[in-house]
Amino acid sequence: MNIRVTRDFLQNYLPKVLLEYMSKMVEVEKKDEFYTILKNVNLSMREDYMTLAQSWENEGIAKGMEQGIAKGKLETAKNLFKLGIDFLTISKATELPVEEIKKLVEKKG
Repeated sequence: MNIRVTRDFLQNYLPKVLLEYMSKMVEVEKKDEFYTILKNVNLSMREDYMTLAQSWENEGIAKGMEQGIAKGKLETAKNLFKLGIDFLTISKATELPVEEIKKLVEKKG
């Protein structure tokens, strides 16, 4: 398969692909520094950089929400157990596996 490399490809498409690839390779702690460096390299791609920054922000928000939901399910499972609810019912209510609930209860003694 031959790919025709045009000026448009080099100026528009390739930088976006590289930017996306590089963003996946950067450690989370260093993304701010990475973004600052990229922002200063090519100002004509500012919109792409902002899209990338928004993507990272959304990724962080989604991860935080997932963690919060998971923590909420664990707390709910503990509270239901304290109320005397059986493991199977707790599992159905929280969507947690019975084994995970049993481990949680054993940990807390």
